[in-house]
Amino acid sequence: MLSEPSDSFTGPPCYFDTPSMGLPCRETIRDMQTALFAWADGTATYADWETVMEQCREQFAVRHECDSALVGLVPSITTVAATVAWSLAPRGGTVLVHKDEFRSPSLAFASILGMNRITICDGPYRTTTFLRHLSTDVAAVIVSTVSSADGARPDLAELYRATQANGTVLVVDATQSEGIVGTGIPWASEGVAVMCAGYKGLLGPRGTGYAIADPVLTALGPIAPSPYGMADAEVRGSYGVPGRAWPGARGLDQSPAWLPWIGALPGLRLLNQAPGGKVEHHVLELTSKLTTFCQGLGLMPQDTDLNSPVVSLPVRPGLEAELASELAERSIRAAIRLGRLRCGFHIYNTCADLEALELFISGKALRFFERT
Repeated sequence: MLSEPSDSFTGPPCYFDTPSMGLPCRETIRDMQTALFAWADGTATYADWETVMEQCREQFAVRHECDSALVGLVPSITTVAATVAWSLAPRGGTVLVHKDEFRSPSLAFASILGMNRITICDGPYRTTTFLRHLSTDVAAVIVSTVSSADGARPDLAELYRATQANGTVLVVDATQSEGIVGTGIPWASEGVAVMCAGYKGLLGPRGTGYAIADPVLTALGPIAPSPYGMADAEVRGSYGVPGRAWPGARGLDQSPAWLPWIGALPGLRLLNQAPGGKVEHHVLELTSKLTTFCQGLGLMPQDTDLNSPVVSLPVRPGLEAELASELAERSIRAAIRLGRLRCGFHIYNTCADLEALELFISGKALRFFERT
């Protein structure tokens, strides 16, 4: 376990809602307050804030052992998904999407390609479910490293090998794993576009996100060009046309909301300073214990290929609102998604948090859950 993992945070105990929104570290609060006051008294310069953005790009590149020129800085993953969909449109073929996929990437593909080119698969959020529907007609597979709906963690390395052999593009939403557990494949891989929001496991504010993509998948250029994605920006700045976009995800940079990027850098630094693999080990040790505990009560954690930073349990129909009220009364922060209680763990969760959650589940709340 990490020693005193919560020292850098001011958040409450029993916070299991990182899959909805991560907690900021102390430095994030300090730096955003400083920037806000500088803005208010007229001493701020946005050039300084954009220097911080570039530091975020560098820190993210360090995380994935790649050149920072490959990293795109985006306000959300939708512009990345839309650009990849646009580039894939001329190829033909269908796009495979799980029925419970988070909508940010899938809506972009459906809007640009049309629903007639979307194939929806059903079943557990596991690699085998995707593989059953993989055929030569499938041009791309959209998948999350960890399902937002139930926390299942598919074996992405196995899926990547299959898509490579099939000549299929892999579009990966890493929002629920980034900063917590590994992806399973190098982000800078052929035939792959990986993207993530920065406001969950990366501990930053909403309005920050990152992408790394095979340049072939952005070959038509960004669907929403911005001066910040132009390779000639140092010469022409924000003026004149045409512009020449950076290749790959770097060309997807969007005009930034400055203050969120100020808040993003401390979280990235904190995670990058943690000893290699320690965050993942800490989190998975906690979730493995919770999974075993729940199984011992006859409860049914989600079906998953790999150990996940999220544990979810099926709630008896009609009891979701009452369960949410009980959670609030006990000051336990978690979410209910598609009829399941979803509990996500991160660096700030402790053994004491786990014990409190186990006590809640096994006590008065046990009646809320379906059992085997």
